[in-house]
Amino acid sequence: MLNRDMDTTGKDVVVAAGVKEAVKGLLPDPAVRLIQERRAERAFRRCPPDSKVMDLSMVSLIRDAALTDLQDADYLERELLPRLGLNDEQLPEFPKFLYPHTGKGLLHWQYPSQFSKYLVELSGQRIENYLEIGVRHGGTFVITVEYLNRFHPLRKAVAVDFEGTPGLVQYQRTRRGILLMAADTQTTGFEEWVRAAGPFDLVLIDGDHSAAGSGRDFDTVADHARIVVFHDIVSDVVPGVGEAWRDVRARHPGRYRFLEFTDQYPELAERGNSYLGIGMAVRNPPA
Repeated sequence: MLNRDMDTTGKDVVVAAGVKEAVKGLLPDPAVRLIQERRAERAFRRCPPDSKVMDLSMVSLIRDAALTDLQDADYLERELLPRLGLNDEQLPEFPKFLYPHTGKGLLHWQYPSQFSKYLVELSGQRIENYLEIGVRHGGTFVITVEYLNRFHPLRKAVAVDFEGTPGLVQYQRTRRGILLMAADTQTTGFEEWVRAAGPFDLVLIDGDHSAAGSGRDFDTVADHARIVVFHDIVSDVVPGVGEAWRDVRARHPGRYRFLEFTDQYPELAERGNSYLGIGMAVRNPPA
């Protein structure tokens, strides 16, 4: 459950908290979880005033595309993903030829060269339940939900962040099964929610970018997700994520099939820079 509290700096923040023991004793677990989710959703709707808003009309490009095109990584990379619109907050991380596509559309913070191959891999999976930890403006969440839904109907998709984003609040009105949550994923309260709300077919970790934080997010969802994905596994900006990803690979060599989507654009690689990167851990079936 989420309450509004004041931190030591006086800033109004959303913090995770458990339901009072008295309430837990009176209500069945599903009812408690529903209360938690509704309070978390109300908190998510309090978006920062400077939030950017996605242009949700762009989802028609995914909904109207031919399935053969959606499974063509080259088409996704060169045509669809740039047209959907990229984030413009860290332009030096993008090659200049993509600049005309930034600051518009769905504002997704992905390299089309990486995201395209990742999505095609997902198209062969049967995904019904999706959880994304850390959504920023919501572009990656919307694209993933729309794309997956073209191949198999999603029953539930959950977006989690500290603060809300108005684009996702609008998007929720257009599609059933979307849950928005303001929560701190580094708390036992969130761990309890995952245990109760899971299992998930797919979880994307893109929240706390420290080694300890992204590692804890993995440990929270690992037993409740068939596929766990890390974002930023080769980023020079947030090296902790790569550290956590390598630790997962070292600790679970037989539990998962590991895939990496880390293509870099030559313009940046020639300067010795490396950005973003997607790591995908697909749980192996029981022996």
